[in-house]
Amino acid sequence: MRSFVFLFFITFFTPILSAQEKVKFFPTGGVHVGLKEIKVDIPDGFSVYYTTDGTTPGRASLKVRGNLKITGNTVFLFAVYDRAGKREQISHSYFTERKHSLPILSIISHPDNFFDSIQGIYEMGCCADTVDPFKGANFWKNWERAIHIEMIENDSVQVLNQEAGIKIFGGYSVSMRQKSFAIYARKKYGNNRFEHNLFPQLDEDKYKTFLLRNAGGDMLGAHMRDVYATQLVKPTGLAIQEYRPVSVYINGEYWGKYNLREKINEHYIKQHFGYDKDSLIIMRHRKEPQHGSTRDYERFISRVPALDLRKPDDLRYMDARMDIDNYMLYNISEIYTGNEDAGGNIRYFKHTSDTAKWRWIFYDLDLGLNINGSNGHKINSVDDFTLPSNELWPNPAWSTLLIRKILENDSLKYRYINRFSDLLNTTFQSERAVKLVNKLEDEVSEEIDYHLKRWHITRGRYNKSVKDLKIFAEERPAYLRQFLAERFELGPEMVVNVKIDKGGSVVFNSLILKDDFKGTYYQGVPLIFEAVPRFDYEFKGWKGLDSDQKAYESFQKDTLILQPVFEKRRWSDYRGRVMITEIDAAQEDNERQGDWLELHNISDQLVDLSGWMIKDGKDDHSFIIPSGVYLDSGSYLIICRDSVSWKKRFGIKSHILGNLSFGFKHGRDEIRLYDSGLFKVDEVDLKKTELEEKDGFNIVKKDFRVKKFSKNNWTLEKASPASASKSYKLILKQEEEDRYWKNVFFYSGISAGALLILLFLFTLLKRRSQT
Repeated sequence: MRSFVFLFFITFFTPILSAQEKVKFFPTGGVHVGLKEIKVDIPDGFSVYYTTDGTTPGRASLKVRGNLKITGNTVFLFAVYDRAGKREQISHSYFTERKHSLPILSIISHPDNFFDSIQGIYEMGCCADTVDPFKGANFWKNWERAIHIEMIENDSVQVLNQEAGIKIFGGYSVSMRQKSFAIYARKKYGNNRFEHNLFPQLDEDKYKTFLLRNAGGDMLGAHMRDVYATQLVKPTGLAIQEYRPVSVYINGEYWGKYNLREKINEHYIKQHFGYDKDSLIIMRHRKEPQHGSTRDYERFISRVPALDLRKPDDLRYMDARMDIDNYMLYNISEIYTGNEDAGGNIRYFKHTSDTAKWRWIFYDLDLGLNINGSNGHKINSVDDFTLPSNELWPNPAWSTLLIRKILENDSLKYRYINRFSDLLNTTFQSERAVKLVNKLEDEVSEEIDYHLKRWHITRGRYNKSVKDLKIFAEERPAYLRQFLAERFELGPEMVVNVKIDKGGSVVFNSLILKDDFKGTYYQGVPLIFEAVPRFDYEFKGWKGLDSDQKAYESFQKDTLILQPVFEKRRWSDYRGRVMITEIDAAQEDNERQGDWLELHNISDQLVDLSGWMIKDGKDDHSFIIPSGVYLDSGSYLIICRDSVSWKKRFGIKSHILGNLSFGFKHGRDEIRLYDSGLFKVDEVDLKKTELEEKDGFNIVKKDFRVKKFSKNNWTLEKASPASASKSYKLILKQEEEDRYWKNVFFYSGISAGALLILLFLFTLLKRRSQT
């Protein structure tokens, strides 16, 4: 029996103990300037072998017998064998020669996978053309090789360490000395996702694939043109590939600065738009499939040449199948860059639903933006991208068909012109564009000299390329205004000044203006503008203009001033009768229970709260009290996220509403209460209370009878829902005491006065009797 128990223990618990034992490395891979050796802690019964040249380690490789010496940058592949002989492969990359200002991606692979003349993906191979771009070379083939990849963040923390696949990526840029890579996580390599937030600006921590891009045609130049273009239009909402500069090493050899980018595929669309791959179509170029069936697009595009968008039915057909505003934005952005490769680098997608519309992705913009010198900004891309052409490249007639059809409709044409002008006044505005170039240049300033040296690019060439890009950013808008006026035979330019006050904003063409705005437009082109009052304001008209709230007007003047007049709306008749009396805004640690507040009816009447509304300070969230909710005189109402959880905490069963869908930002939010007519009843500015809410303490109103908000009328107290606060009770008690003593003094005074009068009368009578 004892033997059985012993065997049972050995059989079931030994694997657990073995799994808990790990070979440990001190330090782990990362940036360790000046490091000379690493320590490897090996449990009894384990054995470890290693290589430093990317070849696969095994029992025939060098065995770890103590500390390992390091000379310069070193990448280790370790083969770890446990007691049962099971093998696990681990990598650790050590960068000891210098600090890095950028994240590092270390690629480790058998050298033959990259540099063997027969199977190496980086090589010419046997059958390449002898002239650039060397078609037929190995790097033109869709070969995937196994790698081990590590990512080390700027703080020298190793955040990725796994097996993966790698391919050469790109078009003609594959012939560059520094080549682009596509990196794939696949189940056959182990983990089928890269589990790290590769792009901190995105809320995503799992990726199927990503790109290490060599900047394409800008590889020998500023190394940023494609990044610049996509980051410039990013605020417009046009789909782009996110970006992050990184340093790359292959088997410990520095491979230069790369642009880490998202890869456009079904996983990209899923992350950004939520479409599952089974309900998605992605297409490229003229009508080539990337994912899904081409039938939908082929049916649509085959009808386009015969459409006349001046006819309502044809316009409705076009509008139902493509996002016209999205395409206008895409086309204008391509025109801005002067992209010489725009006719081929086209990606568009849609959901498979019949009601979904085609949308476009802005990408691969390196063959523009003064790539070939300092005069590219003078090229008339407006004509190139909007007129028919017999050329086969770069803007064949099929590539401009959609925009030419759109511009046949006068209303759409005016919308296009105004959208173009909006972008020139904001997104493409010279100062903003130059500032972005400077920012991207500064991001890599500590790395760029190492990159230039690695690829034998002179600093002078790099500086000139950056300077040419800055010239483009500075001067391109002026030329585009001229080209736009010539293409559409527009009238003189007009300066539009929009003045905004705190009472609201203005929707102007495609812009939502919350601050004063100044831009250049064209006389005779109808402008669309609408005043949008804030929730507590009303629009009263345009100063100096005889116009309704919505306007679509053509102005013939050098300067136009648009100034909406907003007036604050009156307070509700319920002000001072129903009010916010207690707030719990510190429930970040309890999402289910959530923040809550208390309303109190201090009037002597029943109040119908149906349709009343609670809003936060920025009008981002609203809660509407449902129909049939009444508040008796002197009663309280609690509004919280989860009424069941709230009742369990406080033991109060009635006058509670759940489903509050938002919380209150502690110390910096504003809470407002409105009646069913949307007139303000009460407001509390949490910032102005200057109170730092603590656990177990809420912000409570001291005196319910004070109508106007005052920071002195709010304090911190322990929660006392559905009852008067301690402060209010103290105020009432003090007032009662004051009244008592006032009465005491009053009646004492009367008594004393009466006594004095009686004494005076007695004295007077006594004197008279004596006389």
